[in-house]
Amino acid sequence: MAIILDFNALAIPSLMVQLHAQDMKKLDLNYAKYLILNTIRANNGKFRSQFGNMVICADNDSSKCWRRDLFPNYKHKRKEAKKDAKVDWDAIHASMNSVKED
Repeated sequence: MAIILDFNALAIPSLMVQLHAQDMKKLDLNYAKYLILNTIRANNGKFRSQFGNMVICADNDSSKCWRRDLFPNYKHKRKEAKKDAKVDWDAIHASMNSVKED
């Protein structure tokens, strides 16, 4: 058996914690990487003995999400909601991409 970790489902909440702690101010890339990687490390340590190796699953590019090929309405209203949000989604995605590149 293996631990299957959904990178986006882990990374976004980790980054939101940082943003909310700073009242939605600018995201610190180094701290964002630390939060994401430390959360992955903690989950691996917590579940490895029970489930074995960890497999990290991540979409390569949010604009080319395979889920939309299967279901065109996948999160179709998210774009509208993101426009009204006080969150810098470009910074969040840049942070996530930076961690995946590393």
